Amino acid sequence: MLATTFHYWKEIPIGHKYTASTGLLAWDQKWIYVMTKFTTVDEKTIHAIAIARLVFKRGDRKTVSPDDALKGSGYPDVAAYEVEKEAGLKVMQKWAEELDNQKKIIVP
Repeated sequence: MLATTFHYWKEIPIGHKYTASTGLLAWDQKWIYVMTKFTTVDEKTIHAIAIARLVFKRGDRKTVSPDDALKGSGYPDVAAYEVEKEAGLKVMQKWAEELDNQKKIIVP
C-alpha cells in the first residue's frame, strides 16, 4: 500500500457497532484503488470513507500490472470489468477535484 486517504463525516461512538465494507474501486496501468465505507450496522449512515492506492511488486521489486494482479486474484476476464473500471476512475477524479476545492464529497 502506498497511500490511504480518509474522510470523516460523523463520529462512531466508542463501543457502537459498525460495518466496514471494502471493494475494488478502479485501476489504471500501475495503481489499484480500493474503497472502504464505514457505516452503522443498518448501513444507512456513512461515517467515514477510506481510499487506498495499491501497487503490486514481484520478489525482484518489479511492478506487476493491475490487470495481471487481478487475474491472479480470481478476476479471469479483467476486460469484462472495463465499465466498472471507468466509473471508478471518474469517482477518483471527482474525489481529487473535490478535495482540491474542499467541497462536500458525494460517494456512490
